[in-house]
Amino acid sequence: MKTFLMGIAALAAIAVAAAQAQPASASPNAKECPAGVTLSASATGSTVTVTVSPAINLKPAADGDADSFHLHYFVDTDPATVLVPGQQVPPATAQIIHSAATTQEFKDLAPGPHRVWVVLGDVGHLPCSPLVVDDVALSVAAAPSTAPATGTGAAIASHSGTGRLAAALLLAGALAAVAGLKLRHPPSPGR
Repeated sequence: MKTFLMGIAALAAIAVAAAQAQPASASPNAKECPAGVTLSASATGSTVTVTVSPAINLKPAADGDADSFHLHYFVDTDPATVLVPGQQVPPATAQIIHSAATTQEFKDLAPGPHRVWVVLGDVGHLPCSPLVVDDVALSVAAAPSTAPATGTGAAIASHSGTGRLAAALLLAGALAAVAGLKLRHPPSPGR
């Protein structure tokens, strides 16, 4: 029995060593990126537009099209700090957006300067090797401040919730005044 257990342990050790020696595939759908593809990113306000040249099959990874690719937008995160050769782009977060769209609007960025890197990857989220990437600087303007209206009451009337509250208070005051009059002057006993 002891020899049998030692044989099982030896087989397990050989299996582990063989598995470690085999190159691991990061994705069963990994596909080579087309040679000569380039990305060119530009920004207008908080919107980044990417031109892929020559045009390739861009689709969301969720479509599962083995011949497709998609873009990974890295917001204020240099891909060199998070990408590991042969491994998938990290899952989608606020800083890493997976998309087949070549135009991406960044609505929730804080006012000020930002940088967006765009990385091409396959359906399995593996970045092309060599890396197909471009980056662009953009600047988000602060929201304009609006001065409060003065003297006209227009600001109160323009807010339906505030206007309803004022009307309700006026109605309540009028009802209270009428009720107060009736209480002060009760009907005479003969009527």
